[in-house]
Amino acid sequence: MTSVQPLVTVVIPTYNRRHLVGQAIDSALRQTYPNVEVIVSDDGSTDGTWEWLESCEVTLGKRVRRIRGPNSGPSGARDRGLRAADGEFVQFLDSDDVLALNKLELQLKAWRADGAGASAIICQGRLGAIESSWDSAQTIGALCGSADNYLDLLCSRVVHVMPTPAPLWQRQLLLAAGGWPRGLYHSEEWEFYIRLLLQRPRLVEVDEPLFWIRAHEGEQLSKDALSERQARSILSAHRLVVDALSRAGDLTEIRQIGLLQRLRTLYLNILRQELVGLVPEAESLITRLARDPRRRAFYLMLPVVRKALGNRFIPVIFDLTRRKASG
Repeated sequence: MTSVQPLVTVVIPTYNRRHLVGQAIDSALRQTYPNVEVIVSDDGSTDGTWEWLESCEVTLGKRVRRIRGPNSGPSGARDRGLRAADGEFVQFLDSDDVLALNKLELQLKAWRADGAGASAIICQGRLGAIESSWDSAQTIGALCGSADNYLDLLCSRVVHVMPTPAPLWQRQLLLAAGGWPRGLYHSEEWEFYIRLLLQRPRLVEVDEPLFWIRAHEGEQLSKDALSERQARSILSAHRLVVDALSRAGDLTEIRQIGLLQRLRTLYLNILRQELVGLVPEAESLITRLARDPRRRAFYLMLPVVRKALGNRFIPVIFDLTRRKASG
C-alpha cells in the first residue's frame, strides 16, 4: 500500500567531484519534504571523494549511504544507485547539480492531488553557470502533457526536453524497464527515458523550475569535438532507441524523421573527424530510417559516393544540399 509520505531515494552518481558533490547532497537533505534518503554512487573516484563520503556517513547517519563500483560512466553509477534504493520514488541528481529545496514536496503534492496513481512527476528547471543567479538562468525542460508528446519531442533535435533531474520516478517503473543502459557514456538518459515513456506511464507535471543544472566553462562538448567513445555511445543509443520504438510499433513518421535528422548530424561529425570505424554502422542505421523512396535512394548511394570520392566529400554534398534548400 502506498504511504501518505512515501520514501524518496535521491541517487547521486559522482566521479572526482569532491569539490561539488557536497552541495548536491545538501540540496537533497534540506528538502522540505521529510522522508528522504540519499545514495551517493561513486564511480571509482581518485580525488578523495570516496574517503570524504565516509565522513558524511559518520556525521549524517542513515540518511546518506555511499556505494562504489568500478568506473563505468554515469549510467552504470546511476544504475548501482537504483538497485540499492529503498524508496518508492527515485530522484536522479548529478553531483554538480542541485535541487530546489521544495522540489520533492511540490512534486509529491501534485502526485497526491492527481490521485496518487502517476508513475512520473515532471517539472522544469534552470541551466546556468555556477555564478549565475536563479532568476537569470535559462529555463529548460518541456511540459508535453503525455508520453506520446514527450516521445515526439525527444526523437527530434530539440535539446533539454527532459533533463536528468526533471522527473521524479516510481522505482518499480524504473526496474520494470530494465534499469539504466550499461556501456553508454553519452546519451544514456535520452535512451533510458524514451524506454520508460514507451511503457506509457501516467504522468503528472509541475509548472515550476525545481532544479539547477550547472554549465561549466570548458566542459560542454562541441558538436565538432566528439571523441570516438562518445560518438560510438551516441550511435549505440540511437540504435537502441530505433530498436525499442520498432518493437513497440511506435516508430511513427514524425519520430522517424526526427531521428533521421539527429543521425545525419552525427554522421557528418563522424566523417569530419575521420572516425572511420563508425561510418558503416551510421550509414546502415540512416538507411534503415529512410522510408521515403527518394530519400532512401539518396542514402543508399552514400557508401558508393563516399568510397569513390572520400569521406570528406560527403559533408560538402550535405552543405550544398542544405544551402540549396534554404535558398
